Amino acid sequence: QYEVRGRFGTPATISSGRGRHVLFIEASIPKFLTGQNVVGTEKLERGAVELIDEVLSRAAIEATPEERRRFRSGDFELVRVDYANHLWTGSADRADAFMHALRRRTAAKTWQFSQYWKESLYWGMHSKRWSLKAYRKDLELATRRGDMSSIVRGRKALLEKATGLVRFEMTLRAPELKRLKLNRPDAWSAAVARQMLDERVSAVLPVEGQVINLEGMNDLKMPTRLRLELFLRGQA
Repeated sequence: QYEVRGRFGTPATISSGRGRHVLFIEASIPKFLTGQNVVGTEKLERGAVELIDEVLSRAAIEATPEERRRFRSGDFELVRVDYANHLWTGSADRADAFMHALRRRTAAKTWQFSQYWKESLYWGMHSKRWSLKAYRKDLELATRRGDMSSIVRGRKALLEKATGLVRFEMTLRAPELKRLKLNRPDAWSAAVARQMLDERVSAVLPVEGQVINLEGMNDLKMPTRLRLELFLRGQA
């Protein structure tokens, strides 16, 4: 197993088993090719082909003309796909309130969930088929800002755009991809991916109850506001 780094410093892992005659490449298409993953691509086959080309080039692996023709025509298998979308809440405070509501709803109604501190929620985290994850994109970038190279195009705008974004990320693993007959890149389309993600996200959204009125809270005196936030949102 080897690690290859792209021009933005983002790693890709390449590996192969003895006698298997198969090369496995694991990497994020947008992060390896563009240095960021705030904005991705729904053209999975085209993105994967570009990724394979770039990884092989960076690793100095010379594919035969037949091997190159095969993978460039889409003749390869998908063993894991991460597909994500963002909910824009309008501000960091609204994103925090939404995540609090999502956490409370999940803890009350979903049996197969886990969380990392107060930052990320997972559904089916240890499933061999599929899982769902939700987290604040702006907080992730704030803590891992060094991961986004200074040469990334539109870096400042991307960091600003992430404020108030809650990211929902669906992971489909090999058994689920085979069951859905989506383990070939030409079987994918934006419509198929969006429908699967929408179904999983809709199942966990907190659509009932009341939402904290953040504008109204701003009108309160600071001591009262702090006490109310402690009660409503579990602020530290």
